[in-house]
Formats: sequence, structure tokens, C-alpha cells
Amino acid sequence: MQDFLLHLTTANQHNNVWITWGGFLFFLVIILNFSFPALSQKWKEWRMARCIDRSSQEVLYDVFLPDGLESVHYFPFIILTRQAIIFFKTMQFRGIIFAADAIDYWTQVLGKRSYKFHNPIPGLEAEIASIRAFDKKVDIEGRVVFTSDSNFPKGRPAAVMLETEIKSFLEEKMQGELSAQLTKTWAALKVTAAEGHAQKQDKLLMEKPAVLSSFRYRMVWLFACASIVWLFLRLV
Repeated sequence: MQDFLLHLTTANQHNNVWITWGGFLFFLVIILNFSFPALSQKWKEWRMARCIDRSSQEVLYDVFLPDGLESVHYFPFIILTRQAIIFFKTMQFRGIIFAADAIDYWTQVLGKRSYKFHNPIPGLEAEIASIRAFDKKVDIEGRVVFTSDSNFPKGRPAAVMLETEIKSFLEEKMQGELSAQLTKTWAALKVTAAEGHAQKQDKLLMEKPAVLSSFRYRMVWLFACASIVWLFLRLV
């Protein structure tokens, strides 16, 4: 009888361990599910930054430049290659995209639903102009970058490219020698970028779009707190 009670006690303790950590794992899975968009975007950003660092001469991150109208343009990164100064404007759209230079709105098609968004080319040209103001003689190039699972069945504008094309594009721009004129322009750009970053850091934090919706953000915090309470009650 004593042996049976000891066995039962041991079995209960073993089951309690499984219940405790099984419950915690359950909460963790829910948290990961709600935070997946943020994790996915961070992974894409890291992968793109790694590719750019390996395929360029130098990179400036989080750059603010004046637009000539008492405001600023924000660039996640500006890239120096041996042929040009380059930046990318990333668009987190997938599926079928209908786009053209001269229309105000582009269309994204996902399944049977479609969504319209502003043509990014005019904004791209304004951003190119803010960099070209440093020196009109050097080559400044901007590209709108879509995710690799985007498809343009009716063709795409010349300024549009896919994430998978970034590496080969930069490698081509790294051919040749870096000119003295481009080096001088880059030096001036670095000074202005350093000043702008120091002055506009708070503005950057305010203007960056939220990766998670408010609902997902609340759910992540709710289940994170629930998992901590669960472990506390089970282990104390």
C-alpha cells in the first residue's frame, strides 16, 4: 500500500510538470502566432540589410534629409556603390500587382479581393531630388522594392524591382572605380545625415509605422502576462 501511494505521488508530480510546461508552451504558441507579422518583417529587414552590407561600398542607416519645403524625407538606408548613390523604398505587398508610371493608384490583387494604394514613383522622384541637391553631377538612383512573391502580369515600371534582385543589382553597380566626385558628395551626405539623425530621432520613432496592429499588440501582452501568472501559480 505504501509503495502504491509513493507511485501515485510520483505520477502526480510527473503529470504536474507536464501540465505546467504544457500550459506555458500553449501560451507561447499563441504569443508567436500574434507576433508573427513583426517577426517576419524583422527577419526580412535583417536579411536585406545583410545583403546590402555585403554588396556595397558603405551604407547609411536611418537618414533624414531636407525636402526644400521645411520638412524632411526619411530613408531607412542610403547606399554608396562605385557607380552611384542608391536607396530602396520597400513595399510590403504580395500577390498580383498592376502598376504603371502614369497612374495615381496601383492595385494589389489577393485571391478574389483587390486593394488600391498610391503610386510610389512620385514620392521616389522627390526623394531622389533631395539627395541630388548635394551634387547634380553624380548618379542618384532610387528603386521601389516589392516582396519576392509579388507578380506583375501587365509589366512593371523601370524603377520597380523585387527583393531577390537586390544583390545582383548592387553587384553590377560595384563594378569599376569610385570617383573623387562621388566620394566628395558622399562625405557631404554623411555630415548632413549625422546632423539630421541627431535632430530627428524622436520624429523617426513617431513616423515609423507600427509593425503590429493595436489588437495584435494587446493580445501579445495579454498572453505574455497570462503565461507568467500561469508559471508563478504552478511553481510557487
